[in-house]
Amino acid sequence: MTMAKASETETKISITPLFLVAIFGVYFINSFVLGQWIPRVPDIKLHLGLDDQTLGICIFALPVGTLTSFIVASSIVQRLGLKVSCSLFQAAWALCFIIPGIADNLAIFILGLFLSGFAMGFIEVAINSKAADMERGFAKAIMSRCHGFWSVGAMLGALLGSLFAEYGITTGMHFLSVMPILALLGVGFAAILPMDTQGAEKNEHIIFRRPSKVILLLAALPLGIMATEGIYIDWSAIYMRDEFLTNPFTAGSVYVIFGCAMSISRLSGDFLSQKMGAVSLVFWSGIFGALGLAGFALAPSIIWVYIASTLCGLGVGNVYPQVISAASRCAGNPTDNVAAISLIEFLMFLFTPALIGFLSDSIGMRYAFLCYVPLASLAFLLAKKVDGQTSNEHQN
Repeated sequence: MTMAKASETETKISITPLFLVAIFGVYFINSFVLGQWIPRVPDIKLHLGLDDQTLGICIFALPVGTLTSFIVASSIVQRLGLKVSCSLFQAAWALCFIIPGIADNLAIFILGLFLSGFAMGFIEVAINSKAADMERGFAKAIMSRCHGFWSVGAMLGALLGSLFAEYGITTGMHFLSVMPILALLGVGFAAILPMDTQGAEKNEHIIFRRPSKVILLLAALPLGIMATEGIYIDWSAIYMRDEFLTNPFTAGSVYVIFGCAMSISRLSGDFLSQKMGAVSLVFWSGIFGALGLAGFALAPSIIWVYIASTLCGLGVGNVYPQVISAASRCAGNPTDNVAAISLIEFLMFLFTPALIGFLSDSIGMRYAFLCYVPLASLAFLLAKKVDGQTSNEHQN
């Protein structure tokens, strides 16, 4: 197996409030961009005259773009540096999302989603690698809180997007007015990140490195959890409008409830991980996530949707951050490990909404959601894979 060379220099950095604000801000803005998209999917579907299956086909452009970028993302991010990459690709991510918002035909819509997915691959590798880099430099866990701010950003972004939708502002006008501001804020937060602690690698010309067996086993753990998050982002608003005939604001509020619970879970995740251990935290998170998804699919009323979404958000919150932290501690290059995990998880995260479109037309949306409950159960079935001893094993 091809292995990355260990970094030759690594420095320690002091924890300062400014550095924490910077990394938390980068995560917040990253998801605030995505939050704008969540409540506008039904409006885009209506504007373009799409059925569920056609929308699902279009949404495939997102994971295709992400897959394309992930092939080279680790190499390019390492060459540019983590701090520079966070700044550059944060702006690209926000600006690319304008295109699907203003699209008047399928070709432009699909192109916009592909470019957005392409930018997503780079920014996900950059920010997760930077957070792991800062964890090593601080010698203190911050990954769950980083993803906590990601959840807060997605929740508040969805709330803002719901308000735009409720007041009848077109998606194009909405995205044109908001996304450039978010691009500037993302660059601003990235500018005050600390310098990278990991030294640059020499004589590395490999564009793609095959993940180790340990990394692949870790990647299997959160597949269903990432699928669940993708379901809430792209289909929760449509589910509420179709199944419960709600207004746009109520439809968008479901993700806000889910995101709020996920934020609480992640913001307390570093503390919980230290107190109860990463394995126990992931185990119980997996149980809550699977039960919550099942409850969401079977909910007989809006109040039960809210209850199930709260339980699901609490469960989904900490699985992916714990896996990212474990991957960064594995033997090999941390950026490559994080890139491999991010690739696999975000493909599931992005492919799931597209597959839901096909399943929904065939068996109904509720049963389509239920198909993912067994996959979500992998989180508690494989929870031991995040154990520190497992992640520090050497690979040949």
